[in-house]
Amino acid sequence: MAEREPVSLDALNGLLRERQRYEEWLTALEDKRSSTSESVYQRVQADYQTRLREVSSKLADRAGELRESIDALTMKLDEISRQESQQREARQEAELRAAVGEYTDKQWKEIGGAWDKELVRLVKDKNAIEAQLNELNRIFALSVKRSPSEDPAPRTARVVAPAPQSHPSSLVPPSLSRRRSIRHRA
Repeated sequence: MAEREPVSLDALNGLLRERQRYEEWLTALEDKRSSTSESVYQRVQADYQTRLREVSSKLADRAGELRESIDALTMKLDEISRQESQQREARQEAELRAAVGEYTDKQWKEIGGAWDKELVRLVKDKNAIEAQLNELNRIFALSVKRSPSEDPAPRTARVVAPAPQSHPSSLVPPSLSRRRSIRHRA
């Protein structure tokens, strides 16, 4: 069995537009029925219905792949959300340690700045994935042409509690952990 190309949003949108065009043509054809001979009407209607079935079949064939892409992105979003939660909590802990004097102002600025950069990156990644998921879900709903009552509930990220961090060295942001330039006061 030949492998298919990955789901292309442009291709799927093209199929959706094509299906919509055939549906519009069928509606317009029905409006012209009374002024057209029955044999011509039947021939054109059969042609449009065949085209509509073909494009609908192509969309249905791709719906499974689209669902897999949605599921994979949802898992990625869940992981990024978990990482973001852990980063925020670790940053808060480092901020508290700095507030009580464990870190100097210079150390806190370095640590806090690194955490902030990491959080900005995670939020940016999360927003991009959420936008992709919204588009894929929109296309999926149109490709299977479900009624609103049949649409699956929108996927939301699950927040997973971060693992406890008991040692202050675990508060070093990933970008600084390799440098080991931060020293704790005694």
